[in-house]
Amino acid sequence: RYENKTGFIRVKYYNTKKQYRVVNMDFVEEESKRDINGVLYDALKFVGKNPSFILGGDEETEAYNPDYIWFCKLPSQKDYRPWGVTSPDADGSVTQGTIISVKILNTSELTESYVHSFFRTDEAFYINLFKKPTAILTSNKPNTTPTKPNTNLNKPNTSSTTQTTTGASLKLIIVANTLDARIGVTCQLDIDRVKKTFKDIAVALNLNFVYTEVKGVEFNKTNLLNAVNNVTSKNSDIIVFCYTGHGYHFENDMQNPYPQMDMRTSPKQDAAANTVNVTEVYGKLKTQSAHLKLILTDCCNTILDEQKMFSKSFASTMRSNIQWSKSNCENLFLRQSGVVVASAASIGEIARCNLEYGGYFL
Repeated sequence: RYENKTGFIRVKYYNTKKQYRVVNMDFVEEESKRDINGVLYDALKFVGKNPSFILGGDEETEAYNPDYIWFCKLPSQKDYRPWGVTSPDADGSVTQGTIISVKILNTSELTESYVHSFFRTDEAFYINLFKKPTAILTSNKPNTTPTKPNTNLNKPNTSSTTQTTTGASLKLIIVANTLDARIGVTCQLDIDRVKKTFKDIAVALNLNFVYTEVKGVEFNKTNLLNAVNNVTSKNSDIIVFCYTGHGYHFENDMQNPYPQMDMRTSPKQDAAANTVNVTEVYGKLKTQSAHLKLILTDCCNTILDEQKMFSKSFASTMRSNIQWSKSNCENLFLRQSGVVVASAASIGEIARCNLEYGGYFL
């Protein structure tokens, strides 16, 4: 399940001839209300689309009607829980099934035989879990010596729970407008989520984690540039720059697709004097020795003073406890090189956030 209300479903079954089949379906989410025994529930429906056979079967001789998987909850409950399955037949009738049991998987249960019962051995999900990787760019053991916290409010705060002068590091810089009256709370949510994500990745890859933060009263153009200018790296390192706050686009700069990061803490401050374009960060980081540089910005990219849009919360379902795939992380972060620049919005677009999740992009 993806965060854009889409995903995929795998169904395994035996047909009437007792032949084993596995079907893949894409799905889109639909939210509604549903009366169940006289009680009105919030309903979430995964609408199956484009069923295709993964193991066994032939679309020309054997058909599979898409499934709709239903989840329900009372308005007072947090998570949607599986409720039932319906399947519209080709003649327009609907077959309804009952969910007998629900099992939330953890990492240890993703055995090779279990995963192979749903995935072919040449599919990316299977390969990333079980096929041994080829050469990687770096391998190291982290030192667990903590750095001392920064006490100078005029400089960005840099802290790290694992730092060494010899091992490879993942260096994360987060710049966040946490004091903004409108989106400050969502920016703090972004900090917490992004920091945890990249720290977990660093642990999975046995990398040192070095963290620099520009937020609160330290949020200004000078400290952003200092954080970017002061970072150092070697080829085995990874640098990640994340910005969450307001952004805009100069009307006379339409050839540049990337937004201006709005570093003002008051609308009385001059906008042009308190902004940094994403391309300026790119220009500074691309010369770094780190083999991989990521620049991520969650902000609007439209005319000045357009505001981030608040959206309703995501429909939350019960989650499994699947841990990071080390193979996936190695493929994404140790076997890639270059600079990746990604922004929440194209020119003229507004970024979205909410008070439960934060920004939708990061």
